[in-house]
Amino acid sequence: MSLPSVYGDKLAEKLTLLNERGRGVLVRVYNLKKQQLGPVHRDRGDIVRVLAPFYQTFLDVLEFRDHVYELLNTIDASQCFFDIAVSSALLSLRAPFARRCRDAELWRQEQLLSLLGPTGDLLSPATSDSAYTSVAKAPLPLVSHGDVARAMGLVVFHTRLLDQPEELLEETSDLSQLCFHARSLERMFSAALDEPSMLRFAIAFPLLCAHFSRCPHPMCPEEYPQLEAAALGLCHKFLEELARVGSACVLDACAEQHNLSQQLLPKHCAATISRARVKKTPKQPPRKRDPQRDKPGTESQRRDRTLTTNMDKLHLTLSELALSFNHVPNFTVFGHTVTPAEYLSSHLETRLTRAIVAMAGYSQATQEVARPSEVLAGLVAYMGQVQRLGQLVALDTGRLLRAVLLQQSQPRDAGGQPTLAAIYTDWYLEALLRQASTGAVLLSPALQAFTTVPREEQPPFSAAEFSDVSELRALAELIGPYGMRFLSENLMWHVGSQVTELKKLVAENMDTLVQLRCCRAEQRPALLPRLSSAENVLKRMTIIGEILSFRAMAQQGLREVFSQHCPFLTGPIECLAELVTPDTDIQVTLSIFELASAAGVPCEVDPALVAALASGRTEGSSPEEEYKVSCLLLVFVAVSLPLLAADPASLYSPELDGEGCVTVTVTVTVT
Repeated sequence: MSLPSVYGDKLAEKLTLLNERGRGVLVRVYNLKKQQLGPVHRDRGDIVRVLAPFYQTFLDVLEFRDHVYELLNTIDASQCFFDIAVSSALLSLRAPFARRCRDAELWRQEQLLSLLGPTGDLLSPATSDSAYTSVAKAPLPLVSHGDVARAMGLVVFHTRLLDQPEELLEETSDLSQLCFHARSLERMFSAALDEPSMLRFAIAFPLLCAHFSRCPHPMCPEEYPQLEAAALGLCHKFLEELARVGSACVLDACAEQHNLSQQLLPKHCAATISRARVKKTPKQPPRKRDPQRDKPGTESQRRDRTLTTNMDKLHLTLSELALSFNHVPNFTVFGHTVTPAEYLSSHLETRLTRAIVAMAGYSQATQEVARPSEVLAGLVAYMGQVQRLGQLVALDTGRLLRAVLLQQSQPRDAGGQPTLAAIYTDWYLEALLRQASTGAVLLSPALQAFTTVPREEQPPFSAAEFSDVSELRALAELIGPYGMRFLSENLMWHVGSQVTELKKLVAENMDTLVQLRCCRAEQRPALLPRLSSAENVLKRMTIIGEILSFRAMAQQGLREVFSQHCPFLTGPIECLAELVTPDTDIQVTLSIFELASAAGVPCEVDPALVAALASGRTEGSSPEEEYKVSCLLLVFVAVSLPLLAADPASLYSPELDGEGCVTVTVTVTVT
């Protein structure tokens, strides 16, 4: 080197910085090549967003090239030559060699050989036998003496083991380079999920993403957003897949429990009773019969424990997954806190909601649906299995079940799909009550349910199996007070539409009804033939009575369920409803009655019916006109009642404890 050492050191420092920056640019180019070539075929906005790092990288490459050329020209103009064979390890020995290689004259000038000098300085030798190992004239070239390099590396490694064990352990366990091998990680993760014994270690793949924060190079801070997005996306993908496998296993176990609970339903005991009666009767010639079904509980009887059932396999898989989810409560990826159990909770909430709706088996085309009691039995089985899951995984099963059941009390769930409340509301309105309006289903006060009339074309269901006390209680358990309120609002909307049609019939016969209201008995025979649509009035009054009767039974079921779950809340609500007097303000009265109606307590004034009738009120009509129409409607019904004498459905039936649906429901409507 012809220039002073100071200038050479500055140029060497600049060259070192450019070398480091060049490495950073190469790392970024490699990163872009690995990760950013996939979305090129998307639309223009995505292409511009993805190619922006390419553009910035090329600008940095051009700038880096200019700096390198400028520095090389400066070195050439300064006639400065660097020996690149000299390593940093040998440069660190520059000061000791300068001292050891001085001649005797310099030693005497510095009094290193003086007997009067310090004793410690006499220990430093005047000459040094250190060997050059990297230069051309070295007597000990490293190329031909590889053992020396290995020994030096071993000494350095052992020194780090003694002096820097924490840094060495962190460097050894660093897996951040796997950030650039996402496809390999995904293949290994899929292989781990396919092997049941490896499920407990599957959480290592999301935890691996926490190491990716060490990937950004100090000279390339602009790579941080891309690496952050890649790490979070990969971690999210791993946890989503792990939660999907876990939720699928939980739902399979719930389905097994549901099948076992279905075997205990009362409808399956008929075959057992029939076989028991056949055994008591004298022997008859053998005939072809259905294969005998196993009794509930036989699946738990085993002679050999090595025989594993499907439930055993599911429990083993759940145990392995629980170890994976319980490994860490949470971890951090690029400053974002990730909780694995929340992924499982989210998947379970979505899949449980779909499974509960699927248990109803509703078909809008055939109007088929499962009985509420059967769905409730399946729901109890599902809830028991999910609560047992809480013993394995640190999961808030109470919050999970409350969220799922609360969605079933609303018309739509979180995904916008119909819930049990919407399904059963549509079925009772479109199937049961529509059949009742045609006379195929009758109201039985004795049975407190609707019954199917025996005829040739019967509905595809038994009305008593869906409208008795036990089924309405199960319905209230399933959809809760919110769902029962939604059912009541829909029922009252239909009542309001029927009242609107009755008002139109009254308006068509207004003159005749006014004369019938004011005239004497001897004038009525002449006025009755002038009335039109008397049968239509009775028909609509019957429909209103059917809806109100069904709602009263549903409210009774809600009251029994509410008093069973909240006995200390039912008493105050009933007491508050009894304190209402005619002198109480109408708004206060409606508020109290709305509270009582939500608990299933019967009220003198039905707030849902009041709201439905108020919505159908004619604009611009005065209260006097509404009162006049109501009175004329009662006159219309009164003069139309003799038509019921010729109706076969009005005959008294001892089995039903009534005269049929027509007379009973008309009475309810008038009342």
